[in-house]
Amino acid sequence: MVQTPVKLTFEEYLNYDDGTDILYELENGKLIAMTPPSPRHITIAHFLERQFWLEQIRLNSQWAVIFGAGIRTDIAKSRIPDLFVVEGNIWASIQNQSRAILENSPVLLAVEIVSPGRENRRRDYEDKVREYRDRGILEYWIVDPVENKITIFIWVDGEYREQIYRGDRAIASPTFPELSLTCDRILNPPLY
Repeated sequence: MVQTPVKLTFEEYLNYDDGTDILYELENGKLIAMTPPSPRHITIAHFLERQFWLEQIRLNSQWAVIFGAGIRTDIAKSRIPDLFVVEGNIWASIQNQSRAILENSPVLLAVEIVSPGRENRRRDYEDKVREYRDRGILEYWIVDPVENKITIFIWVDGEYREQIYRGDRAIASPTFPELSLTCDRILNPPLY
């Protein structure tokens, strides 16, 4: 087992290297190891990435659809959503950073796909809702393959409003208002 420091500052987190390929989120100065995702998790993430990318091209929006990068959510917190959408010029501005972490830039949409386990569920449904709201992320999707639902939090007047989608109900996204997706389609994407 890899020994990690008890508490890290955000700057120490940015420079942390334990010699492994493990991805870590930072939660109140503590490293949280990200477990490798399931094949279904990866399939859903790549499906959404393609759908968002195609829609932003259609809209001629100049947005970047990003996976595998972090978002600083507080003084000693950083999350690695499954994917997020940000203005392309913001993504271009950090190309020379040593770590792919947005610190103070606005994020249009973040997606978390719930991994198995009570702690993962709590983190996605409680901690990240609070952190993403406080960070001002305009739209936060929780894709839950276990519960067969998608919960979307939309920024309205400084707070999140929650919508839950199941089955073939069309998803309403302020970021992508003409996106034609349902919960069933997202949770059962094509395997190619």
